[in-house]
Amino acid sequence: MAGTRGMALSATEALLLDGSGGVVRVPLVEAGTEGAAWPALEAALRGWGEAPTRESLAVALMPPLAEVRSIPLPPLGDDEVLQLLARSGGRYFLGARGPQVIGVMPRARGEGEQPRVVVAAAARLVTAIEGAVLAAGWAGVTLVPAEAAWAAAAGAIWPGRVGGVVGLVIAESDHTLVIESEGGGLRGVRRFRTADRDAALLVEALRPLDTVAVVGGDAPRAQVVRALAGLGVSVQPIPEAWATAASDPAALAARMASAVSAPRLASARQRETRAAQVRRVAWQLGAATVVLLMVAAAFELIGARRQLAALQSARAAVAPAVQATLVGRSSMEEAYRRIADVMMAERNAPAWSSILADFAARVPEDAHLTGFRARGDSLVVDGLAGSASLVFQSLEASSALANLRASAPVRRQSPEGSDPMERFTISAVRRTASGTVPR
Repeated sequence: MAGTRGMALSATEALLLDGSGGVVRVPLVEAGTEGAAWPALEAALRGWGEAPTRESLAVALMPPLAEVRSIPLPPLGDDEVLQLLARSGGRYFLGARGPQVIGVMPRARGEGEQPRVVVAAAARLVTAIEGAVLAAGWAGVTLVPAEAAWAAAAGAIWPGRVGGVVGLVIAESDHTLVIESEGGGLRGVRRFRTADRDAALLVEALRPLDTVAVVGGDAPRAQVVRALAGLGVSVQPIPEAWATAASDPAALAARMASAVSAPRLASARQRETRAAQVRRVAWQLGAATVVLLMVAAAFELIGARRQLAALQSARAAVAPAVQATLVGRSSMEEAYRRIADVMMAERNAPAWSSILADFAARVPEDAHLTGFRARGDSLVVDGLAGSASLVFQSLEASSALANLRASAPVRRQSPEGSDPMERFTISAVRRTASGTVPR
């Protein structure tokens, strides 16, 4: 099963944790590295047993292999801080010799120019450790400072201290460290001499903290506890489940190395490998997104085509009824138009019956009409009368007619067996209801 196991590494020994929680200490005959290899470390890892190919190793670097400091920095991003410190590590780290690998605690939101916790280790050392771990058959390696592992231990031992700062005192025979832990994260590191020499300074550093605990061997731990008690600082007891690990700071760092998320140390090769993994995952996610979009588009197209087919089928089913309705509607509209035209013609048609009645009442009794033609408001009347002039005079008195004139010469005729008569043709214009003559 894939997982991560822990190890603490100093310049003289490697402390390994086996699967049952036991501790294996392997002395290292080499106190440093030669080139990019550390044969003694590789041999120690191989002697630890066959490494699971799917497990990785978390290595806590004991001081002074890694140097942790709180440095006031401007509000830069993590990558910018790494580049700044990598270029000028000698200005910030006392033990920096040659190129350094830098790790940094992420800047919390709103921190501004608060000191940043950073860690540095020699690039040759980091490369040698990575090479030895990979050569021993492990799947990967994570390098963290022991101070960060101790801060993670403080968060695990007292998980209820949410929002409070735990001061974990690391008691060694020749020096004392104060680890400030907030929520299991490394907030700061302060270094002192032994408790009997720097007791006052140690108390001054611990008083602002919410919880104070001491880990280390029996003699150094007892010395620190006595010094703190003499100056009025109470020490939190270590829970029984952590008593064994707390008696050995290196073992505690090895146990909690895999729980550290920051700061971490990674060589250029490891950063490039991780960047390649990120790019590969990004490409895979992009490809998966494209495939999902294409599948979604295909399903959407299939659904749209099904809906279109259903609509076309429904339209085909109702098409005859719709066509019949449209035909009936067209016929009705045509009938309505014709009725409207008839009504309009009827409204606009001249009232010739009343004019003819008036005409018949006015002409002499011997006169009779032989023809009547009307166009618009004009009319032409043909007839026979004993005297055409009398007919003309009678019609001139009519209020319904105007512009009377003889449209043809008066011709005298003598029908067989009758008195001579005059044939006339009179044209006139119908007056409107208001009495005006249409133009």
